[in-house]
Amino acid sequence: MALAEWRLVEELVKRLDAYRARNAEKTRRYEGQYKPGNVGLTVPPKMKGNVPRLGWAGVIVDALEERLNFLGWNDPSGSLGLDLVYKQNRLQVESGLAHLDALIFGTGFVSVTKGAAGDPDPLVTIEPTMRTTGIWDHRKRRLDSALTLNESADGKQLSAGVLWLPDTTIVIEQVGGTWTEVSRDQHQLGRVPVVMLPNRTSASMLLGHSEISAPVRDIVDEAARVLLAMAVNREFFSAPQRLVLGAAPGDIDKWQALMTGIWTIEPDDEGNLPTVTSFPEVKPGPYIEQLRALAAQLATVAGIPEAYFGVKPDANPASADAIRASEVRLIKKAERRASMFGLGWLDVAELILLVRDGRVPEEFANVSCRWADPATPTSAAKADEAAKLVGAGILPAASQVTLDRVGLSPAEQAMVVADRAAYPPMADVFAGMAGRHGDDR
Repeated sequence: MALAEWRLVEELVKRLDAYRARNAEKTRRYEGQYKPGNVGLTVPPKMKGNVPRLGWAGVIVDALEERLNFLGWNDPSGSLGLDLVYKQNRLQVESGLAHLDALIFGTGFVSVTKGAAGDPDPLVTIEPTMRTTGIWDHRKRRLDSALTLNESADGKQLSAGVLWLPDTTIVIEQVGGTWTEVSRDQHQLGRVPVVMLPNRTSASMLLGHSEISAPVRDIVDEAARVLLAMAVNREFFSAPQRLVLGAAPGDIDKWQALMTGIWTIEPDDEGNLPTVTSFPEVKPGPYIEQLRALAAQLATVAGIPEAYFGVKPDANPASADAIRASEVRLIKKAERRASMFGLGWLDVAELILLVRDGRVPEEFANVSCRWADPATPTSAAKADEAAKLVGAGILPAASQVTLDRVGLSPAEQAMVVADRAAYPPMADVFAGMAGRHGDDR
């Protein structure tokens, strides 16, 4: 490995190390495994470690990712064979892995290589963001270099990996603390065979932003503390508290009193009875109201309906229109992410052609990405829309666009096309029958 390549590896490894702790925290937050600190002064010491794990960060990410359904590429020429690559690499499922990483960490990565024996060829692989990084070329709008490290068998070390360069892919490993070359593939593609899918970019942050932002983290942590305070209230104040005046501490069994059992106190030597009074139990209502207020704030920050957090009293709206109205911003976010990620998937398609054919034909200029509708229309509504578009002459009945509008999957669309070839439309059948009857006359 040349000196310049070795220095590049060292630089990219440092980049990974710089993001490792933050990415690990985002993973724990997404999975609901993160516990906030600074739980408060009124929490008993034995309960400070029992902070509830609140999964609101995962709800925010999943609510958006579930609406990003990549269906492949539209190829008007029908000659590029991208649908076959989509199916062989199971991108109907695998593509969601890249979207999920991008939403959690701010960036996702996809690589395209030649497939080995038994692999799809070309092979499209979703590279883990926790172990992948790169250097972005703003002018070319793609990666200038990238590095993916592989975990050891015990998952504790990153001592091997792949350095991705425009014309070369180098397999590396760490020996004695130094990165050395294991093998080299001169693919001569003229570009790095790794595509970056950034989430919510800006001119100042081209590598993307995580959906688990600082305001989201703060609000979720505060909600977890509220749940802990509710648990403290349940342990100590959920039963009525009694106050006895004029009795010695040993006269009353504390556990029996806590369990609201019946207990008696004898008069003192002078025949006086102690005064007994009680304080009402503290109900969890104030804590629930706090959770609702925090959920409202989080919904504003994240752009998803409050009902998704499970604390809104009208979590089941009365009508479908009310549901759609509450999801307007979430749908718009999904449409924007689809447009942004679509640019990356077009780069993936271009790499597929370069790896398989060695060139990108002119027909590729008309290729676009296909996405499922991020909204939630009913099947009847989609069918009605398609029927009106066909009836108005805007769409032909046999068009793939029409089948997409109806919501048929690629496999179902292929079956419809085959059935059309095997069975003529009813209008043709009736025309043929009319012709035969005319001949009989």
